[in-house]
Amino acid sequence: MMVEYLLAKIRWEELIKEAERERLLKTTRKQFKVLFGSNTQDEKAKQDEKSKINV
Repeated sequence: MMVEYLLAKIRWEELIKEAERERLLKTTRKQFKVLFGSNTQDEKAKQDEKSKINV
């Protein structure tokens, strides 16, 4: 009985750790998209300014 309890407890802890990793991955991906998106927008704005100056 005690062995089953310990195995269940260990499995529960593993599930919690896995869920936390998934949450961190999702958060990191969202932050990366925001950073990448803003960098892309900055580059496009710079190119637009250069094209206006060249015209």
